[in-house]
Amino acid sequence: MSPVATIERVKRITPADLNEMLEHPEVVILDVRKKHDWEESDEMIEGAIAEDPDHPESWMGRYSRELTYVLY
Repeated sequence: MSPVATIERVKRITPADLNEMLEHPEVVILDVRKKHDWEESDEMIEGAIAEDPDHPESWMGRYSRELTYVLY
């Protein structure tokens, strides 16, 4: 099976859920918006790490499987 989760297996959360999760050091926020969308936005989650959504293979291996990731 591929290491990438299928859409059916991806848990969706609410903004309130995310707000609570931000307090936990084992949660990593990955901003996977297109570069143009990221640059044009004035709304960003503090501490989020920007990653290229078109090339996840270039960054997926950098992250521990022991942490919880939120992608937006």
